Amino acid sequence: MASPPQLMMELIAKHTLRDEVTFELMASIIVGVCPDETQQFTPLRVIIQVENGDIWNQKKDLANRREVMAALSHNLALDIKKRFFDSNREKDIDIAIALHRKSLEITPLTHEAYPLYMTHLAKAVLARHDNVTKTVADLDLAISLHRTLVTVLLFPNLSGPPVDDDDKASYLSNLADVLGKRYNVTRKLEDLDEAIELRQEVVELSPPPPDVDHIDALRILSQNLIIRHHRVKDVDSLNTVISLSRAAYAFGMLNSSTEVNQAARTNYLRELATAVCSRYRLLHKEKDLQESIELHEKLIQNQPIGEQGTSLIVLSLLLGDRFARFGDPEDLDRAISVLLQLLAHRPSPHPERYNTLINLGSSLRILFVQTGQKKHLNDAETFLREAVELLPEHMEKNDDSRATALNNLSIVLIAKYEEGGNRQDIREAIRFQMEALKLESSSEDSFLSSLSNLVVAQFSAYDIPVDGFQLSLASYRPASSTGDSAVKSSSDAGDETQDEIQVDLDATIGLCEEALDRAISTKPHYPAILNNLGNILRLRFQSNMRFEDKKESAKADLARGIQLLQQSLAILEERYPQSAQLSNTCHNLGLALFHKAAISVDDKPAALRFRDAGAAALKKGATNAYASTSTKFVSAKSWALLAEHYGHPTALEAFRYSISLLPLLAALNADLELRQQRLMGGARGASNEDQRTDGLAIRAAACAIRAGKLEEAIELLEEGRAVFWAQAMQVRSPMHDLEAEYPDFAEKLRKLGRGLQAGSFSPGDRADSVKPGTEGEKKLLTAHDEATRLRRLNVEWEEALDAVRKLPKFEDFLRPRRFSVLKSACLEHGDLEGADTGVGKTIVILCATLDNTDALLLTAKGVEHLPLSGLSFEHMLGLVNLVRNVSLPGYSRGSEEVLPASLLEAAGTVPGFEELFSSKRAGKKASANEGRKPPSASDILNHVLKVLWLNVVEPVVKFLDLKISETPSRLYWCPTGPLTFLPIHAAGLYDDSGKTTTIMDYAVSSYIPTIGSLFNERTSDPPLGSTRNIADPFKMLAIVQPKSLPSTAFELRAIQRHIPNDALVALGDPPSTPLATVSEVLRHLSTASIVHFACHGKHNLGNPLRSALLLDNGEKLSVERIMQHDMRNAQLAFLCACETAMGETELPDESMHLGAALLFAGFKGVVATMW
Repeated sequence: MASPPQLMMELIAKHTLRDEVTFELMASIIVGVCPDETQQFTPLRVIIQVENGDIWNQKKDLANRREVMAALSHNLALDIKKRFFDSNREKDIDIAIALHRKSLEITPLTHEAYPLYMTHLAKAVLARHDNVTKTVADLDLAISLHRTLVTVLLFPNLSGPPVDDDDKASYLSNLADVLGKRYNVTRKLEDLDEAIELRQEVVELSPPPPDVDHIDALRILSQNLIIRHHRVKDVDSLNTVISLSRAAYAFGMLNSSTEVNQAARTNYLRELATAVCSRYRLLHKEKDLQESIELHEKLIQNQPIGEQGTSLIVLSLLLGDRFARFGDPEDLDRAISVLLQLLAHRPSPHPERYNTLINLGSSLRILFVQTGQKKHLNDAETFLREAVELLPEHMEKNDDSRATALNNLSIVLIAKYEEGGNRQDIREAIRFQMEALKLESSSEDSFLSSLSNLVVAQFSAYDIPVDGFQLSLASYRPASSTGDSAVKSSSDAGDETQDEIQVDLDATIGLCEEALDRAISTKPHYPAILNNLGNILRLRFQSNMRFEDKKESAKADLARGIQLLQQSLAILEERYPQSAQLSNTCHNLGLALFHKAAISVDDKPAALRFRDAGAAALKKGATNAYASTSTKFVSAKSWALLAEHYGHPTALEAFRYSISLLPLLAALNADLELRQQRLMGGARGASNEDQRTDGLAIRAAACAIRAGKLEEAIELLEEGRAVFWAQAMQVRSPMHDLEAEYPDFAEKLRKLGRGLQAGSFSPGDRADSVKPGTEGEKKLLTAHDEATRLRRLNVEWEEALDAVRKLPKFEDFLRPRRFSVLKSACLEHGDLEGADTGVGKTIVILCATLDNTDALLLTAKGVEHLPLSGLSFEHMLGLVNLVRNVSLPGYSRGSEEVLPASLLEAAGTVPGFEELFSSKRAGKKASANEGRKPPSASDILNHVLKVLWLNVVEPVVKFLDLKISETPSRLYWCPTGPLTFLPIHAAGLYDDSGKTTTIMDYAVSSYIPTIGSLFNERTSDPPLGSTRNIADPFKMLAIVQPKSLPSTAFELRAIQRHIPNDALVALGDPPSTPLATVSEVLRHLSTASIVHFACHGKHNLGNPLRSALLLDNGEKLSVERIMQHDMRNAQLAFLCACETAMGETELPDESMHLGAALLFAGFKGVVATMW
């Protein structure tokens, strides 16, 4: 058999170079197709033999023999390289490189095949790097080859072969690719920069837009620039990327070829959206934020559902950022809705579920901060716990997922502790936060964020026995020793209890200083770090000012704290003027400045400057349009109280503004229970005194009284009390005047009011927390959508009210009544001359504060002020405690019984009361030889009534010049604060002989929760939409329970003697009457003129909305159920049941009891019991 070289030479002699058949045959020979493997030659031997053979060296060689041999070597190299990729035999790639080298060596620079051979040699070297050696040397060689080729081709004086723009672009791209590879290994920026320059030349050489090659060139250039931006964080690169991506997307929309389909355009849009988002994250410009949201929304519309995950996550984060900036609840609602929808498509064990859970938990926590709805906090905890469980304990470097989940969960648990006081929550918060801070995988930003959040938590929990924040600082990172001294456990703390922690503020401040040192001033969290350190320095100032030897250092702390807070505020105002965070910083700065004013008493001008600056800072925080209502209220309340305390002239303005926020706190889109919680500032035991609303109106009125502005005092009391009922009444208000002149507006408000009223009774906050799993998450999405609908409905209601108030004669439509209107409540129904004649009602408003007790006496002629100096606020609280104690069923009256310690404690605050006790030692029996028995309930009540008479009622009687009469006039008492729990109507002097002097000798007493309730009494027309006709016949409803209350049967018989059978509906005395069930009572209640409840009643101390009348079959008619019915034409409700007028101690000025519910429902008068 002839050898391969001989066969090849024969073929060369017979055929031309460009004959395809010749190439195929020669290639087959060279790869060794001999049947006997021992006769096969290696490719390199073939080439060598051919090159050194006799035929090759003969003078009669063909002119193009080198060209043929180069082509053969090249083709052979390609085949062997393919075999390398198929079999992964390392020696094959070396052989292929050798063959490519041979092709290149015997090919002139000017030959048209030279670029091809050089390119494939470089690619083979690169293949060896990628698959075998991984050495920089191969990358250097590949770059050298590509660079040589580019040099030859792009410089005409080197006599390279002619190439067109497409080929030039291809060779430049190849060189740029390898430079990019070497940059990824060596991280030398010059490689990346050169690659970018080459990509820019490629763009210039590419076909004009909107050709797909031009689009691709733009995109690849932008990808290189993105890599450079991530490396050096330069804005110029990012700006160029955005311009390129914008152009690529625009050209893609113009290109109608099949090469650019909808999927490609969506990809272009994704790259543009990502680039704009990156610039927003770097510069935090509002324009970029808005555009990024718009681009991601458009992107999601064009993506298949299965590909939307990342875009939905980014959109939710952007919406959350915009909410944090501008405070629009629409953004937060949309962010949560997006995440809930995404979660439905990521059931466990979806690999990206944890990311959705983290963001959803964080968003729900923010929603809780905005709404105060505890269910959001519980749901946030559920989602974040699941995220922590899904994430491994050891993450890759700079993967903040677990640290973020733990940090967010810790913040949620701290908030839960503040709400409910459960120490288990704070213990878990401590444990999770310590773990988050110790994670080695977390980035520097994550660490600083965790530390910053802990400082915030420290302020929320500092006054609580277990301070979760400071414990979590005890060991935050193995490399730090500072944190170990931040707290001391109870075992080292002497007399402290097991659950208490001794706080070292110095060490805590040291950690805050470290956070500040490590923070980058351009980062968004930098102002927060400044704020936190400034605030904790203020806290140390307060702590150390108690010690004489620490006062100077304390003053230095305050000075630096003020400086840091001012710096934080300056940055926020410059970079983020529309940030809600500005309110918190202003609040902290205002408090610090008032502290400074307090310690500057020796320098009065300086003290006044600090006082003025403090008031200005608090005012700025209170009026920040981008903060939540609750955040603004905290600053507004501090502004009012501190301005009042330090005699600042804005005190009354601050009170007025604070009170104007109360209806917004109890917004109509919230359900009833949530409104009540917002007015209380949270749950019982919560550490949120700054958010409590009760007593604010009384303080405001007292401020106005001191300023001599009695009419404004009346207005403030009216606007700031019974806010719960005023809000509920808004959607039921008659609109006859509006209907007469603008029926379209009336119809719109009526429709919106019905929707809001229906939403008020939905059990939003009482719904169970989300249960893990698809169904629970779907229910949560439905509930969230409903809450969003109600919030939008409330916005429409407010906008409609604003529109009505712009109409002539309706400027004050549904606004708090001004004094001129309130005064008219004193006119008798139909009396238009009362204002001139003085005939009408007298209203006595009792205003009790810590500093003063005042009576405001309102008549048709005006208002007069009567100071009541004989009874302090402490005395009133003592009286309330006495009444509460003796009304308990188990109160003892016998001389051998034990005296309640709580009763003795209460008695100690009531003047003259100690003389009633035979023993002042709680827990001991009174002995016979001590001369007196313990006081009976009657003795105690008589003394309470005596104190009230002498210090409150009698001064009013004398001031009004009332006389004892058999037909006494009527007084309307409007008590506030603790006076709402005292029996003012029975005040008088009672003795054992039966001789009495009481208010009943001078006047008939009625109570009103507000002056506005008298307007309800005068309203004879039903509200629009009511089915009740004023001409309906008289009807009385009587409910009795003779089995448990036998005397109620006598009450029913007495009623039957006076009320005709056809006008009386009796329930609860079977078989003669039906059972008094909730459904049966409600069926008749809406049409009754008078109702008589002779049954048991129960006031719910934890939730007054659930206070109820106890009916048959154990059913309860609660305040909330009564509120759902409109009984505007009902006249009188007689509640012969226990605790039907017992108010809520946490909200005394909100009149949260059954009697008030019936007034709200429409009854003109209610008789109820205080205990």
